[in-house]
Amino acid sequence: MANIIKDTLKELEAQEKTLEPVSETCEVTNNIIPKKRPNYQLFKANNWKKLNSNEYINLIDEKGGALWLSNDGDIYFRTSPHIKPVKKEPSKAEKVLSNIINKRLRLMRASEPDISELDLLLISEEVFDPQINQEFFKKNGIWYRNVFKPTEFMKMTQEPTKEPLTILRLIKHLVSDNEKYFEHFINWLAYFWQTMEKPNTAIVLIGEQGTGKGIFFDYIIRPLFGEEQTIQINNSILRNTYIAPFFKNKLFYNLDEISQGTFKENKKIKNFIKPLITNQSITLDEKFVSLNKSILIKGATLITSNEHIPLEIEIGDRRFNVFPSKIKIMQKGFLGFGTFDNFKYQIEQELADFAKYLYYYPVDPIKANTAIITPEKQALIEATNDKYTLFVTSLIQKNLKFFEKIEDDKPILYLELKADFEKNRIRKENIKLYFNTVFDENKSTQQIMKELKLRYPQIFNQTPIKSNGQRFYIIS
Repeated sequence: MANIIKDTLKELEAQEKTLEPVSETCEVTNNIIPKKRPNYQLFKANNWKKLNSNEYINLIDEKGGALWLSNDGDIYFRTSPHIKPVKKEPSKAEKVLSNIINKRLRLMRASEPDISELDLLLISEEVFDPQINQEFFKKNGIWYRNVFKPTEFMKMTQEPTKEPLTILRLIKHLVSDNEKYFEHFINWLAYFWQTMEKPNTAIVLIGEQGTGKGIFFDYIIRPLFGEEQTIQINNSILRNTYIAPFFKNKLFYNLDEISQGTFKENKKIKNFIKPLITNQSITLDEKFVSLNKSILIKGATLITSNEHIPLEIEIGDRRFNVFPSKIKIMQKGFLGFGTFDNFKYQIEQELADFAKYLYYYPVDPIKANTAIITPEKQALIEATNDKYTLFVTSLIQKNLKFFEKIEDDKPILYLELKADFEKNRIRKENIKLYFNTVFDENKSTQQIMKELKLRYPQIFNQTPIKSNGQRFYIIS
């Protein structure tokens, strides 16, 4: 497997024309092996039978059907393991199930039932958990139904027989043929595939329409993770009042074209995306539910956009990996396959080997959960944070790199700033000098302090501490 990956990277590297450097990367610790998710070849599906001695239950099972009892006394049943169960009262379920087994069935009747309520599993709740390797399971004396379904690709644990070069070329194209971006992206995806533990970072792909972002999600992610277990979310869904159903029971979220709107909308979207990536659960509104219930979040997040500024990213962000794609895939002749249909066919032929490739990729879990700083991400940070926010946040975080212009223009002032940072303080008399030097402005102290107080009142609304005739704001 190591040779396949090495050869693959070598072949892909040979196609590169230019590589854009990453300005800052995380430390790589390849000696840490992530915990593997269950072997889905052993997944127990349709294991609904409570007992094996009931003739009618055995007939339903032989036909591929299933039934169980809900907490309210109704019946959940299905006629095939491949369709969604429906909830009916026992008299209606009885008619359908009788038709399936071609034999009259008396279900949960008062006298002489063929199947009584005691013959069925009482399912307390449905859960979505890729770490549990069976559909029906018992925990602390209570039965649950796991609605997660492993795809056929998830059941593949053999080593790949050949390199999935077309898919790997597409991914590399999506990150502008940058090898470091490519390796970070693959490691992120392989980490999730191997562990089914969502990473605490998201991938953000930006580029004009036609660069292949949709192809990647529709023809690679969706079949790998399951059509019903993946979803594409857009602005209209995020602005919906009841959005809980869109986020339940998913392994992959593609937030597509969540472009900037009003300040209020931007804040709402930003405050929603952050916990979607890092939290284990979020609380969302659901229709006909009076009390909002937390939804467990098991899915990874992919953000795609044709916009230059698809979302707001805060200074010091640890969630987003921002990668660019600059050339339409059609301009590259669909990576040498001439037409979209030929390209799509080749992707479909490689999916099995790509699933195996991801399963055996030498994953670095720390890297998968660390967001790297790229020029594209830095540009987004600067574009979505006004100068006062950039300035005050850099002061609070003691970010000397932000103040490099002061070092060049006024080295003595820079040494004062550096010395104050080391003592966790900011000299009030110097704030105006810092701001005007960095931004080539001529703002008054009053103008600057007004903006700083709005953004960090807990610091700049306080009375400065006096020391040796100077006044200082204390920062931690």
